[in-house]
Amino acid sequence: MKRLACLLLLIAFNIFPVAHVAAADVTPVAMTTDVQGVAWLIEGGKQSKLGLMAYLVSGASLRLEAGAKVSVTYFAVPREFSLSGPAQAVVEAERLHAVKGMAPAMRNLDQNKVAAGQQFTAKQRERQAVATFEMKAFVPGSLQLRQPVDTRLLGAPEEFSWRPLLGAKSYRFQLADAQGKLLHSADSTTRTLRLPESVKLQPGQTYTWTVEAQGTPGEPQIASAGFSLVDEATARVLEAQRPAVSASFSERLLYASLLENSGLKVAAQAWWKTLAGERPEDEMLQELANR
Repeated sequence: MKRLACLLLLIAFNIFPVAHVAAADVTPVAMTTDVQGVAWLIEGGKQSKLGLMAYLVSGASLRLEAGAKVSVTYFAVPREFSLSGPAQAVVEAERLHAVKGMAPAMRNLDQNKVAAGQQFTAKQRERQAVATFEMKAFVPGSLQLRQPVDTRLLGAPEEFSWRPLLGAKSYRFQLADAQGKLLHSADSTTRTLRLPESVKLQPGQTYTWTVEAQGTPGEPQIASAGFSLVDEATARVLEAQRPAVSASFSERLLYASLLENSGLKVAAQAWWKTLAGERPEDEMLQELANR
């Protein structure tokens, strides 16, 4: 867990290459949406390993070793360029220009999908990293809720979960609406709970759930968290953006970014997990999938 905490702090303080762009106050023109094999980013005479979701500024260079493949998605002109190594290319304002190796393949993309990647800014990554750090770095002996916590959901949560607390014999669960009306109360001897079918949650509404550990010595251990359900119109828009099963890695990464930007952390994490399984070497994806 120490490694995770350190990595999250690195993200929060803009030590990853993607954050250097924001720190320098330079507007990125594109973002890497797929990286396979060994590739390098060259900026200001410095070379660093190229990773997923790295923001690229005009004038930067990419160098791909043999067998490497990189997809770059542009923001202003929604296009994706796919480059295969060995190759070297320069990031221009509206295209990726190969100076060594084969020219990149290009295809047009939907502007709405591309916007999700552009909005996944360093500041949002910082907020996400801090939230993840707070969730992971819990104080031993304290009750901690797991899911859903401070997130939006496309539908009613499948289950509520929390970390087991040493010494607790059972847990008292309560769910209330935004007006404080109690909707459901139950006791559980496990660290999860599912709502009965009789409890119907409404789209566009906000809810609070509370867990109290029973049987622990000392002060009562109580934890609360909130969540909300997206309205029906938003749910329809997001469903329309959902990539097909056969969609490329880049398209699915952009959709995960869209869900993340929309505050749908639980839904986004399911996509991050799938993507991380396909790119197990990428640290950013692994942290997004396992926060």
